[in-house]
Amino acid sequence: MGNRLKEKRSLSIRIKLSLLIVSLIVLSVSVIELYSYFSRAADIETAVRKEQLNTAILTASRLETEIARTVSVLQTAACNEAFISEDKNTIIKALKNIKDQNEIFSTVFLVDSMLNKLNEKSETGSLATREYMQEVKKIQKTVISHEILISQSTKKPSIMIATPIKINGAPESYLGISVNTDYLQRIVNEVKSSESEYTFAFDGKNGLVFAHPDAEYIGKLKVLNPDEPDKKLIAPQLREAVELATNGNSGSTVYTFNGEKIIAAYANIPGTNLGVVTRMTHQNAMAPIRRERNISLLITFIASLLGFALAYFLSKFISDPIKKVSNMSKIISKGDFSKTSDIVKSKNNDEISCLQESFGVMADMLKTTMHQIHDATIQIASASGELQISSEKSAQASEQVAVAVSEVSQGAVNQAEAADKTLQAVKKMSERVKDIAIHACSAENVSKSSSLAVESGEKAINHAVQ
Repeated sequence: MGNRLKEKRSLSIRIKLSLLIVSLIVLSVSVIELYSYFSRAADIETAVRKEQLNTAILTASRLETEIARTVSVLQTAACNEAFISEDKNTIIKALKNIKDQNEIFSTVFLVDSMLNKLNEKSETGSLATREYMQEVKKIQKTVISHEILISQSTKKPSIMIATPIKINGAPESYLGISVNTDYLQRIVNEVKSSESEYTFAFDGKNGLVFAHPDAEYIGKLKVLNPDEPDKKLIAPQLREAVELATNGNSGSTVYTFNGEKIIAAYANIPGTNLGVVTRMTHQNAMAPIRRERNISLLITFIASLLGFALAYFLSKFISDPIKKVSNMSKIISKGDFSKTSDIVKSKNNDEISCLQESFGVMADMLKTTMHQIHDATIQIASASGELQISSEKSAQASEQVAVAVSEVSQGAVNQAEAADKTLQAVKKMSERVKDIAIHACSAENVSKSSSLAVESGEKAINHAVQ
């Protein structure tokens, strides 16, 4: 049985108490942290959406400012009287001056009423098929192209802007510029903070990207009308956001694409049908709260270690008395009562102290009971010896009776004397028998007392073992 108990025991009560306390600490902290994480995650997502929207609006505002400055420069340049000159060289010189003074202008050109152009390089050509030129001719106001065009002179994506020449007496003509998107690209690049958090700009016709951190997409990726190979790169929700931006709207959206959750915001560039989108992954958005969560987990781990050490130290006051009682019970189970005085009575009034005190009382009672059993055993042995002596005396009396009877049968002459002797012997025998009966009663009483003592001892031993 002892070996079986040893096999079952794996951890001491002290370690179990310590682990219980640490488990409670970890459980409570984990519940609080999980609640905090999920409650704050929604708030952070909302805050990130607002921040992304602000970023998109700010970027659109910066692009608008640059485009508006460009339009202002163009409209000012359109008042140059050199453009009413009939001298071609004078016109070309004026066009060169405008380009040299504005580095973002990739080309400057003058267009006549037939929509034929002349640029600063003396190159000519027809712009009759260009929608922006048809529109400026129709409304006689400054027009920004609805789409990003590939400049005929630079072969790069450009924003085309045209405005009427407004000089008294000037024939119908228009001054146009091709705005190099490289400068607009720098504005967009400044917003990029990581590979998954960036902004891009697009036109309003096909959603053609003209500013993007990845040069591979510039002038090639069409968000609204993508080419077949590009369709797998564009989420339907992103296409919807781009369409809303080109229609003059701004807002934010959250969508999942290719297994990745994205937070995106879109805004229109005021005064145009161009737009910008800024986006970041949900994982990056939640990075701050994850860092806080990891710090909390680290603090919880450290607190658990400290809690375990403290609990292990404090549990000594619980485990040591129980361990002492357990060791003492093993000693008592072997019949050794010599060390029951080692059970120190505690001054505390808690359950452990009561258990220790009760065990000490039980051990003392068991010790007393065992002594009583020992004394009763000695009395039984003594009574048994006296009974044996009485039996021997009875045997001797019986022999005497036998001798007397023999003498009676041998001689009638001595019958009277023998009878008298026999009577006396019978009397003696009767007295001996009475003595034997008295001793037998005494032995019986002693036996009953011993039996009761043995039963009491067995009960006490069973109670102690339980």
